[in-house]
Amino acid sequence: MKRVIILLVLICNAIHAKMSAPQCHDSTCAVLQKLYDPKKINGFHIEPEEHKKITQCGGAPTYGEITDEAARILFNDLKPTEQDVLGDLGSGCGRFCLYALYATPIKKAIGIELSTTRAKHAQNVKDKLIKSKEMPAGKLLVLQEKNFLEADLSPLTIVYMASTCFNDELMKQITDKLAKTKQKKLTVISLKRLPDNPRFKLVKTHVLPMTWSQTTPAYQYELAN
Repeated sequence: MKRVIILLVLICNAIHAKMSAPQCHDSTCAVLQKLYDPKKINGFHIEPEEHKKITQCGGAPTYGEITDEAARILFNDLKPTEQDVLGDLGSGCGRFCLYALYATPIKKAIGIELSTTRAKHAQNVKDKLIKSKEMPAGKLLVLQEKNFLEADLSPLTIVYMASTCFNDELMKQITDKLAKTKQKKLTVISLKRLPDNPRFKLVKTHVLPMTWSQTTPAYQYELAN
């Protein structure tokens, strides 16, 4: 019986590792794999006070990442241009923003993260790219350590939110804030459905591979008028 239990644990660990490992399908993924050494950059472990701060804001300290494959699928569908500005609300270690800068025409990506530990990981990666002169030419990565409800979101034309664990109040607050945009175009990708708001319409539901699941729904909203 003990051997069976051990075997099951090993199998479960192997499955989790396979799901969590980014699958490389392009040169961007290969670059990011070199930058994000899991032994040095790990968004899963943060300090207790960071847990408390995130929870008080209506979020959850639980961590997971969109995979590079999911990012590729999304951007192939969205077809962003160099006029688009990407915002990742709860950007963790910054990988999704960098994927956009390396793999799409997007020239500016803004990552907003409340966790000090995760924000520092993202900044360290950015510093490394600047020092080695490997930041994509003409591209700008802006990192902000703050509550995204207090951030200036007015430049954004594409917003990504790994909102699976956001509570209802936070979802309403961020939806209302985004609805005030003066942009003519705004696409919101949320892992949780937005509350009803006359400014947004659901146009598509993607099913994407994340580090915690291969079939995570991602809801795409556009401005209704």
